[in-house]
Amino acid sequence: MRVRGDGGGPGAAAARRAVAVAGLRLDARQLLFVEAVASGIPPAEAARSAGYVGDAYSALKSPSVRQAISLAVQEILQLEGAPVALNLLLQTIRNEGAPIKIRVDCAKAILDRAGHTARQRAPDSGPGKDLNEMSTEELKSLVDRLEGELAERAQPLDAPDETGVSAEVLDLLD
Repeated sequence: MRVRGDGGGPGAAAARRAVAVAGLRLDARQLLFVEAVASGIPPAEAARSAGYVGDAYSALKSPSVRQAISLAVQEILQLEGAPVALNLLLQTIRNEGAPIKIRVDCAKAILDRAGHTARQRAPDSGPGKDLNEMSTEELKSLVDRLEGELAERAQPLDAPDETGVSAEVLDLLD
């Protein structure tokens, strides 16, 4: 029995490697199912093609099957998806005909994934001053100010009456 996409596809190869590396014990039907799902075939169709009767739940209830699918998909993402996505982002950044907003968004995505995120400044901490540049007194002052702002935003909650239902809930029910 052959499942569409079984054999040489990236999902099938990744599934076989995942099963081998993790030392998972799958029968032939389970392996066919994992290969098909990892190749992008919907689980219901993969289950039918692999010889399961009923829905895909019977195939997915095995922890080993779920682990094999997860490992295979992770491998495909790392070895194929990420490089293709990165290449697309780089092509878009280099495309001078693309809208500048799209090019900037692509550049931000690449920088973010590379760990180059924008530095966060404390709100109203002064012009150009990071938290690590502030003195102890400035930090205490900032903490006091922010706690004050939080206290101002706080709103009292109506306590429940003796029935255990707040007045707001009773108003909604009227």
